[in-house]
Amino acid sequence: EVLKLKKEDIAFRLVKNLNRPATAKTLMRMLQVDSRQRLQFKNILKQLVRDGRLIKIRGNRYAPPGKLDLVIGTYDPARRGDFGFVIPDDISKPEVFIRTSDSMGALPGDKVAARIEGYRDELGPRGKIIRIIEENFNSLVGKFHMKDGFGIVIPFSKKIRTEIFIPHEYTNKAKSGQYVFLEIKSRSPQSGMMIGEITEIIGDINTKGIDREVIITEFGLRDEFPEHLKKELKKLDKVSTYGYSEKDRLDFTDQICFTIDGKDARDFDDAVSLETRPEGWTLYVHIADVSEYIQPKSAIDKEAYIRGTSVYFTEKALPMLPVELSNGVCSLRENEKKLTVSAIININEKGFPTSAKFGKSMIKSAKRFTYDEVFDLVKGNNGDNYPQEIVNMVHQMHALSRQIRRNRFKRGSIDFDFPEIGVSLNDDLSVKSITRREMNESHQIIEEFMILANEAVAEFLSLNHSPTLYRIHDKPDEMKINEFLETYESLGFGYIHDKQELSSRELSELLKKASDTVYEPLLGRMLLRSMKLARYSPQNIGHYALSSKYYLHFTSPIRRYPDIIVHRSLKELLNSGKNSLKIKMDQRPDVKKHDTDEDEENYEYLIPIGAHCSARERLAEEASRELIRWRQIKYMQNLKEDKFNALIIDITARGLFIELIDYYLEGFVHISDIYDDFYHYDHRRKMLLGEKTGRMYKVGQTIEVLTSNIDIEQREIEFVPYGLDLRRKGKIKSKSAWKR
Repeated sequence: EVLKLKKEDIAFRLVKNLNRPATAKTLMRMLQVDSRQRLQFKNILKQLVRDGRLIKIRGNRYAPPGKLDLVIGTYDPARRGDFGFVIPDDISKPEVFIRTSDSMGALPGDKVAARIEGYRDELGPRGKIIRIIEENFNSLVGKFHMKDGFGIVIPFSKKIRTEIFIPHEYTNKAKSGQYVFLEIKSRSPQSGMMIGEITEIIGDINTKGIDREVIITEFGLRDEFPEHLKKELKKLDKVSTYGYSEKDRLDFTDQICFTIDGKDARDFDDAVSLETRPEGWTLYVHIADVSEYIQPKSAIDKEAYIRGTSVYFTEKALPMLPVELSNGVCSLRENEKKLTVSAIININEKGFPTSAKFGKSMIKSAKRFTYDEVFDLVKGNNGDNYPQEIVNMVHQMHALSRQIRRNRFKRGSIDFDFPEIGVSLNDDLSVKSITRREMNESHQIIEEFMILANEAVAEFLSLNHSPTLYRIHDKPDEMKINEFLETYESLGFGYIHDKQELSSRELSELLKKASDTVYEPLLGRMLLRSMKLARYSPQNIGHYALSSKYYLHFTSPIRRYPDIIVHRSLKELLNSGKNSLKIKMDQRPDVKKHDTDEDEENYEYLIPIGAHCSARERLAEEASRELIRWRQIKYMQNLKEDKFNALIIDITARGLFIELIDYYLEGFVHISDIYDDFYHYDHRRKMLLGEKTGRMYKVGQTIEVLTSNIDIEQREIEFVPYGLDLRRKGKIKSKSAWKR
């Protein structure tokens, strides 16, 4: 009997034993594969090539990419410029810089093989794409135009600079100026030419909500839920908590607990309660038990995994779960009995956690608070509107959260609490106003309690070697940190003697010196950009920015899929009888990954889940930012003649990158528009210096600007310094007037 070949076994043996490129026939002989398994073996080789785990080279020979010094990964072109990067599948390897001329016509998302051909000083490896392993770019959104009797689509994405040719029979009756969705019919790696077919007409620039619809389609977000979910949802429609066994649940239905969320929130993940004890406090963090309703591999679970996260726009949410769950069955609504998973954390009088207990539970939220209502109570207002017991608890929570926050910053956590941009819309979805949503102390209550619960669950799962998804954050990029430090020094905050391997605590201290200055948001943003992206991984390396040894996401299972994974891991431990934790006070971010074969086998299946969820999170954030920027720029059309105060946030040889102080919008001042002198770029001091006048433009400087060009389709806006624009337009004709 011929045994079935295992792909993983063949891949392992090839990597371990192959010492030169070999043909399929040689490989069969080397691995002692039966001749009757030839077709099966060749299919496995094809799969390994498609996965990027083998490379097929000249002479029909195969070799592992590592043996050929090749990097297998995903191509990610830059939004501006003539370059891109290959993001390796192996997260331990650095990104490879690729010039567009060396990209073989690869497009965003294509799986490629790149050969490293050198290094760019401290910037890392540079290389050349030698093979497109898998074309993952097959559709896009763009604007249709008729040109010389044939159709073209100009891609919406700035990462694609090639127009797509649309033959007449593939135009789908689209009209010039309409946004469309198209499928790529063919690609030519040699010429870069693409032919597409329009499959959907989204609308023209004046269509109500066109910007949102373009963004949803461009980023591949899912708006409607598929029909086949309805059968599962019908079973949950009439489900109450009483439909589940309550004998193994802690009953907190008589406890005073409440939710605190934004005024527009409809899904409530978390409720909190606090008890005062002689030696400190006991904090209860109750999280909606979403995993009780969503079974692994069910239709709802598969859809939630595909989405990865909820996406929130100003006027519309794209929830990860159907509203029957997110706003109904799972949501911790006021005065309704709900299933939860609880973290019960004992905290000493100094604000440090000492122990924790976890359990499946039931609660009944006594109040649905908004952040503004809680902030009013914190300030001593409106206390007569609520029971005294709740008012007292809010004040105790406020005092405790402040102490926890102080402790967190002392250990080295970096404060990246940037205000969010708020866009108010008119009925026709045009922009009414742009504001900045400030975080107040009611937000901090929830933030600190959720961080504490996330850390406690992470430590509990880690010490019990339970496979799960951690929220990890690696050390920052050395080159970008040095750039931040150079700017920090140039702004007069002192000289940093030892710039090597700065800890998060040291960076936090540097930021603290700039607090309450005009440079604080600028330096905070620069430091944030020097950081690597946080991501989900079963390998725990700690969270650098939080200076946390153990961290994951446990507190938002309604809107984040990794939290559901964590809940399943936690409940598996609870079902085995383990439920308590003695918390260690050592919070240094020096965790090493599990290094036993057994551990690796346990969590290996979670690696692609973590990578997928990280990618979906970044996609959702990018989509939200892109829509906000589009709307900001559309709004600026109404203010063309206005003068703006702007902060210089970066300088290159091309000009100034600025942010409008009152409208929170980034723009650009080209050096050719600063024409009152010859300006020279000083890279070390990040400044432009006038040759004759000695006038300087420096990072952190405030200047006045006027709009010079608005390109809504490209979401770009350019400015000129105030005064130079007036003189260029002939509005000021004399030197004396210019001086005035």
